[in-house]
Amino acid sequence: RAFFFGLASIVLRWNCLFVYVPKLESGGSYFPMLFDYSMVALLTAQIVLIAFFLLTENFFCAYSLFPLPVLTWYYYRRVNAAYRERSIVVLAQDRAVRIDKNNERLEGDIWAGFD
Repeated sequence: RAFFFGLASIVLRWNCLFVYVPKLESGGSYFPMLFDYSMVALLTAQIVLIAFFLLTENFFCAYSLFPLPVLTWYYYRRVNAAYRERSIVVLAQDRAVRIDKNNERLEGDIWAGFD
């Protein structure tokens, strides 16, 4: 039984990684929107938590949480600077192949396929 499950694990892992391609592969185009929403939710939760501790007069906890929104905002700005442009410009491989097939001759203009 152990041999069967070990072999099945290898086969299923191979299928998931290299054989089955999701139909809705976006190539990271949804990353900026999802990241923005998650960071807004995280910042809101941190501010609400600080307000809750201030209202319950638990000042030590409230003051110790004050750096969190600042650090979260710093992280948000840093990730946006590093990945927002890349996730917008870079295409998934299947979309790039489709654009290349539709435009047989680009004649040196890279952006002609995006019209």
